[in-house]
Amino acid sequence: MLLVFVLIPLLLFQGCIEIVEKIDVNDDRSGTINLSVSVMRGNFLLNLVRLGIDMDVLSEVKELAEDAAGTLRESPGISNVQVTGSQKRGMVSLSFNFDNQRNLNRALYRVAGHEKTVFLPAVYKIRKGSFEKNNMTKLIELVVKEEQLKFSPSLINYTTEINLPRPAKSVSGKKAGVYQNNQIVRVSDNLANILENRTSTGLKVRF
Repeated sequence: MLLVFVLIPLLLFQGCIEIVEKIDVNDDRSGTINLSVSVMRGNFLLNLVRLGIDMDVLSEVKELAEDAAGTLRESPGISNVQVTGSQKRGMVSLSFNFDNQRNLNRALYRVAGHEKTVFLPAVYKIRKGSFEKNNMTKLIELVVKEEQLKFSPSLINYTTEINLPRPAKSVSGKKAGVYQNNQIVRVSDNLANILENRTSTGLKVRF
């Protein structure tokens, strides 16, 4: 949900973009989520300046992150909501703590302007000894199609990193790898590859 929330302004930008989603999972099924967007500026922005076009993409992303943070702060079970950003470093990040899966998913749906019901899928499922992230590829395709955007998805890289309380026993997910004594699961891909091949962005981990 948060990825899709910040995706639209990024699709209008033709620089190199890194989206990193980090999730720390605790034994009691609470955790922390950090979503960061980094922009590598290049000659494209210089050409925009010459044409008199204003495209401060990081400012747009930070405004969206602040809006999301406002909703998260009012959501039960969500705490320590922070938005950080630096034009000099070319990065914006949104982070927060959650106390359980139920409150996390309710908060994410509220950010998207909906109320979570039993008929809507959970974005994240965190159970004793397992973590599951829902496949968001179809939703990303829908956003791109509805906005009718012309962009270069090959310039957007997307990484998910899960920090586990114990070593992973099994991992199911395209291009997923395990690191640091099997306690970190990481998967990275290019948005062009995800859309072209309809690659699942879902991930399942047992630990």
